[in-house]
Amino acid sequence: MIAGKVYVKADGESIFVGNSVKYGVADATRSSETGLSGYAGTSEEVKVPYVEFESIALENTDVKAYEKIVGATILLKLANGKNYLYPNASKVGDTDWNEKSRGTIRFEGPECRQV
Repeated sequence: MIAGKVYVKADGESIFVGNSVKYGVADATRSSETGLSGYAGTSEEVKVPYVEFESIALENTDVKAYEKIVGATILLKLANGKNYLYPNASKVGDTDWNEKSRGTIRFEGPECRQV
């Protein structure tokens, strides 16, 4: 386990991160294709880079503003010192907030770069 904090910023504005973060950096998933004659080669399926995390809505947080984030630059700063940039990313899916003001937010974009 690496001690430290994780940060997510959307166009420079920090979003409070709760207890979990998942992120995908690949732009394709490769898999083997087989048939009755054996191995037939490899296929690729396009993947969309993403960052998904639990957020906690603080007293002054405008959670409706998150729903309107489109074409933003998302910066993910991990506790291990790695940073990932998702340019032109948008908030996707629904965010349901619970009684503790926690909800899962997901951003997807056309690319991910380690910076």
